[in-house]
Amino acid sequence: MDCRNEGCERPIFHGKTGQCKTCYGRWYANERRKNPEIRAKANEAAKRYYEKNAPEIIKKQRYAHGDRYLKDPEYRELVRQRSRERHYVRQSDPEYVRLRNEYRRSRRTGHTPEYFKARWEEQKGACAICKRAMVEDGTEHNSPCADHCHESLRPRGILCWICNTVLGSYENYQRPAGVVIQPYEDYLARW
Repeated sequence: MDCRNEGCERPIFHGKTGQCKTCYGRWYANERRKNPEIRAKANEAAKRYYEKNAPEIIKKQRYAHGDRYLKDPEYRELVRQRSRERHYVRQSDPEYVRLRNEYRRSRRTGHTPEYFKARWEEQKGACAICKRAMVEDGTEHNSPCADHCHESLRPRGILCWICNTVLGSYENYQRPAGVVIQPYEDYLARW
């Protein structure tokens, strides 16, 4: 049996919600962000896991660095510094950044690289709402944002940063009675 989310054909992972593993993970992450009770439960579960598996976790650290990592603060700082340096080197590699962004986009919004590319070409590199041109690897204000429905987690179009921010506020927060922003209503009606 397939996932209940539209456009997803992966097998069901979570019986209660009827979702595949990817869709359930996105849904649960969204719930954790919104709901403090679920967030507290997740934090407690993480603490319990660490308490239960602390010897194994420490053993892995010792395997990687020996007892020196745990006992020598200077060595620990050196290892952390090297890790930060590797992080900065990766951040300056455009191919790494592109792959990381594709992975994050896919995980958070359901836009696979193929879906994103198809939408990008369909929209001719312009925002789906304001029709402003965007640059694929642009800066904050002209970079493309992969829009998705926050309830069904279904991917929608590609928006500029400004329209994505306004749409999020328009869609998620209560609007004053009678206030309608027509381009946003038209966009939401399409999806």
